[in-house]
Amino acid sequence: MAKVSEAVILAAGFGKRLRGITGSVPKYFYKIENLPLILYPLSALVKVGVKRIVIVVSEGFLRRAIRILSKYIKALGNVETLIVSNPKPEWGNGYSLLLGSEKIMGEKFLVSMADHIYTYRVPLKIVEEAYNACVVVGSDSKPRFVRVEEATKILAENGILKSIGKNLNTFTHVDVGVMIFTKEAISIVRKSNVRYEELSVSKAISIVAESNCQVKVVDVLGEYWVDIDTPRDLVELLYGDSRPVLDTVLKEMRVHEFSRQKRRWAYS
Repeated sequence: MAKVSEAVILAAGFGKRLRGITGSVPKYFYKIENLPLILYPLSALVKVGVKRIVIVVSEGFLRRAIRILSKYIKALGNVETLIVSNPKPEWGNGYSLLLGSEKIMGEKFLVSMADHIYTYRVPLKIVEEAYNACVVVGSDSKPRFVRVEEATKILAENGILKSIGKNLNTFTHVDVGVMIFTKEAISIVRKSNVRYEELSVSKAISIVAESNCQVKVVDVLGEYWVDIDTPRDLVELLYGDSRPVLDTVLKEMRVHEFSRQKRRWAYS
């Protein structure tokens, strides 16, 4: 199995559709079962061997992010974290990807959206394919817990990406929000003519694919994962059909250890 020991988590978005619930707190730090949402992908990445994680947050929330995350990261064990500020959070999340990649030391790294909850087997399957490709995109050909109409769609043929985007009429998979980028792929994106303010992660992947640098698509069929974009998503996660995802991931996260840590911090 290929080894990928670094990751970038993209957490600079506004999360506008959840503002009625989260208020002034970015949705990535909204607590689900007493744990910030961002801790769920963090824990899964650490479980598959990631030792260094770069978290890209909005510049306006940098201090709050440091304060919140410092309370929980210790419980993850021996992992180095670096929080990077994005001064242009209104730009596409591809710009956050570029900012985070600047702090990566190795040749390849995992990338995760901060608002996705998934079992550690999702990144594990993606890491297993992290060779001979510029980008490896996690996908699901039969998603069970997300609304396909709102998901990013993928058209793949024989495991190779043909196209990706929100508005594809013909598609074979949906994007699970976890992938692997190489420094070569990042270099290709930087050398393109794309405007950074319009650069989404999907656009970055498309640029790499169009350069004839291979983009693999890995199907995580059967694994538990979900993304949290809307109040409906949150209700489904807590009380509805998506609850099995949360219950499964909580078991993997050694939730009791986090709870003990939380009690100690409450009195410090």
